[in-house]
Amino acid sequence: MCEILDYALKQGVELIIELVNRYEINFINNISNGVKIIKKSKKNNIKLMPDIFHINIEDIGWLSVEILSKPDLDSAAKKSIEYLRKFIPKG
Repeated sequence: MCEILDYALKQGVELIIELVNRYEINFINNISNGVKIIKKSKKNNIKLMPDIFHINIEDIGWLSVEILSKPDLDSAAKKSIEYLRKFIPKG
């Protein structure tokens, strides 16, 4: 992988690893595995894309929301946060 990352860096390209659940592949199934691979590479042009669909299968404890920009992004995000707070344990 380091050889690919070196080549990509010369081209000005970042590589992104998308986590996929265990039903699709048998490695890089959770955030911990993804972070280990990134750290092991010791490169700065590799990133992790934690896909909420796959994370919900492998990493327990995630809560997500998709919002539309109505009336605007900030207002929609604040309204979503207010709504979701009731699902987050206080502690």
